[in-house]
Amino acid sequence: MANYSTLSILIHEAKKGVPQAQSKLIDFFWFDVKGYILSKVNEEVAAEELTVETFTKAITKLHLYNEDFDFKTWLISIAHNTSLDYFRKQKVKNELFVALEKIKLESLAEPEENSFIISHIQKVESLISTLDEKYRSVMELKYFEEKSVKEIAEILHLSETNVKVRLMRGRKLLDEKMK
Repeated sequence: MANYSTLSILIHEAKKGVPQAQSKLIDFFWFDVKGYILSKVNEEVAAEELTVETFTKAITKLHLYNEDFDFKTWLISIAHNTSLDYFRKQKVKNELFVALEKIKLESLAEPEENSFIISHIQKVESLISTLDEKYRSVMELKYFEEKSVKEIAEILHLSETNVKVRLMRGRKLLDEKMK
């Protein structure tokens, strides 16, 4: 990506839904976005996950991008908001963890609660299993086996960019199925 004109053309193509243009944007800005997020969360795995989430949001909302503004700044603002959401969720998870530990100490969890959690996990697993193989395999490796993008790329003999794009698209498909 040599200059502003090239970037503008690439953004225009990505807005039209051209997968190669979207992949190039992701590849070009991946390290900037991940570096920003990593500086906020200080955890490699979380930063990688939040970077995928950031690009998922960015590609989904690309039609809203105003080319009068710097694209990288726009991406970083999405990354910033995604990081804030992460911290809010972490706070809720921590509060939930403390509450669950308290319940465990007081008594065993109610069977209805356990069955609800198990049911939800099974639903997500079931939805993932309905995805096309190229998305299902990266989703399973990422979320069930907790592999990094680099590890998934090595296992599936793909580029890291392809893994990132497949994770992004797989998550989008999964979100649509969950609605």
